[in-house]
Amino acid sequence: MQQQTINPHNLWVVWTDAQDHIASFHPVEGYREQCFRSHDYFLEFLHSLQQQSYRFQ
Repeated sequence: MQQQTINPHNLWVVWTDAQDHIASFHPVEGYREQCFRSHDYFLEFLHSLQQQSYRFQ
């Protein structure tokens, strides 16, 4: 199975705040930056956040 390529730099990023269970698709001061080179792993990570009741912004 070929990996889907959407991002021209093959880098997907999300910022997370574990205390308040918030995930952001934009940089937020104090949040932890999570970078992925695999789109599939990125989506799996987002799904895991969703299962942990993270809110997305």
